[in-house]
Amino acid sequence: MADATAETTVGQRILAELELADAPLSATALRKRCQIRNATLQAALVALVADGRLRKDRAGYAVAR
Repeated sequence: MADATAETTVGQRILAELELADAPLSATALRKRCQIRNATLQAALVALVADGRLRKDRAGYAVAR
């Protein structure tokens, strides 16, 4: 159960950073802004894209609208 809570927190941090951004952000930029490990970030990004909460294109990640 602790893992699900941690993922939710990471996902919320990612979404919050993307809401503040003026343009899509790369995974590298998100990792620096959220200050999380790359493996943790990648797992959260995959889950958020699969859930339809984020979209990914050549420019990076953005909140799906």
